[in-house]
Amino acid sequence: MNRPVNICHWYGEANAEAIEILEHEGYRVNQYTWENGHSVSSEEPCLVIFYVPFEPSEPHAIFIELNKKESEFLVAWTLEEFEEAWYYVGADNVFIGNQLPRFKAKARSAAKLIEERRVQIEMAHTHERALEDLKVSVESLEVASKRFEALFNGLPVACFTFDSCGMIHEWNALSTEVFGMEAHEAFFNSVWDVLDPEGKGSWTQEIVTDIFDKRESLEFDWSYIRRDESEVHLACKVLCLKNRKGEVIAAVAGNLDITERVLA
Repeated sequence: MNRPVNICHWYGEANAEAIEILEHEGYRVNQYTWENGHSVSSEEPCLVIFYVPFEPSEPHAIFIELNKKESEFLVAWTLEEFEEAWYYVGADNVFIGNQLPRFKAKARSAAKLIEERRVQIEMAHTHERALEDLKVSVESLEVASKRFEALFNGLPVACFTFDSCGMIHEWNALSTEVFGMEAHEAFFNSVWDVLDPEGKGSWTQEIVTDIFDKRESLEFDWSYIRRDESEVHLACKVLCLKNRKGEVIAAVAGNLDITERVLA
């Protein structure tokens, strides 16, 4: 895998030896004057060098403020007496003098900082993409949930779902009509407490455990006494809901009202 080419934007008078060092260290050097460099921008981390053996003026400060980005490593190459002034206007680092071996070390150091910044940016992009994918997944789940809710509520049989502990989680509109009980009264209560409060054996903890252990559907007929003391006869079919591993994570019970047939 080839190492990515680092970009160096060089502002000011050219220094052939320094530019040769930069190119030897793997930089692609773009040279600008103060006049033609104001619109230069980089889409990736880069090294910016101001070759400025003079004190910064207000235009220089404005130029740096407008062009400086988090992805750039800004170095001012100047004289010792102007070091503090260039730090003041926004340089990340100030190089003093004309010692090319030291400049070579600084170029290498900047390359490491650029690579670190490149990794940070890529990680940030990866994180953003992951968040976007998660957002899409959540939206898809919400749509699927609404579709399931609409389908579940529209079923022509009294349906409810429960977990391995027997706790009821969904309760459709026809269940409210058939059992004479609102959904909020059934939610998070055990199926045997809700539908077999007298302990007749229609729904028990053992039945629920057996459904989840065998991982198979179950069919049986049963009857329920409503609050108005009327009796409803039902044909029940319980289906297991499994995850990708084949583990039963919930069960749905569909109950068909067969009262008229039983009485006939």
